[in-house]
Amino acid sequence: MSIKEREETSDVLRRAAQVLRSSGWCRYELGPARCDAGPHCALGAIYCVADRNSTTTERARVKLATFLIEKRGVNWYQSSSRMISNWNDRLVNDADQVIAALEEAAEAV
Repeated sequence: MSIKEREETSDVLRRAAQVLRSSGWCRYELGPARCDAGPHCALGAIYCVADRNSTTTERARVKLATFLIEKRGVNWYQSSSRMISNWNDRLVNDADQVIAALEEAAEAV
């Protein structure tokens, strides 16, 4: 990954954490398309700060999924989107855990 790609990926993860801080966290749904319109899950927060189909979004999803495997012991080997959704919906206790994971993954880029 180039320096620019690392910076973009890190920025998406940081901005997603900020969305959760300001608009709230939820389970079992992505959340609204607008970042300020209500709570989001981890994946929904990533999607609202970056184009869902962009390579930057894909890199951010893969980075968060890799972080969850390596640092949080998540052992579901699925697509990055599915794994993040399952982690958000089944293993996380509160927004602080999601925000911390997004920020730590951003630092690890």
